[in-house]
Amino acid sequence: MRTPRRRTVLPIFYTIPNQCLTSHEIPCYSIVNDYPLLQQSRAPMALFLSTHTNKVDAKGRVSIPAVFRSALVQDAFQGVVLIPSRRVPALEGFAMGMMQSLSERFDRFDLFSASDSDLESMAFFGDAVPLSFDETGRVGLTKELLSHAGITENAVFVGLGTKFQIWEPKAFAKRHQESLKKMQGKAT
Repeated sequence: MRTPRRRTVLPIFYTIPNQCLTSHEIPCYSIVNDYPLLQQSRAPMALFLSTHTNKVDAKGRVSIPAVFRSALVQDAFQGVVLIPSRRVPALEGFAMGMMQSLSERFDRFDLFSASDSDLESMAFFGDAVPLSFDETGRVGLTKELLSHAGITENAVFVGLGTKFQIWEPKAFAKRHQESLKKMQGKAT
């Protein structure tokens, strides 16, 4: 006598953030709680506050301010992502969690639309440089990053909420004065 074959239904995952699309015969399971890396994207974003100036050594290494590092170490990636700013002579700094969040926003664009989302994504993510912390909390800035911001001996780190910028000190002083004047003008 033949034993009946046991029918196995393999789980197929259809997920949208915090939602599960189901079919009548295909069981659906949320995978967010099963994988720690997916949970991290729901964690609070790093917050960067204050202004700090640090020395850049001859090899282009600079220590990320301790308060910034404490915000960055919440991510699985122990480092920072830097991008040359498109608007000012500075570097934009992000936690990897923020980069993942930005990537998800870009991924929402229609792949076959006439928009320039691929160009924007290429310009943004293509120039991003992930830099790991060394044992003392330093990162090695590339020659391209140093050149873009005009950084030589010192670097000014400026918190901007969920991101920060790295400036050459004189350029930052000028920009800071401009921003103060602009804010004073709006206050009157």
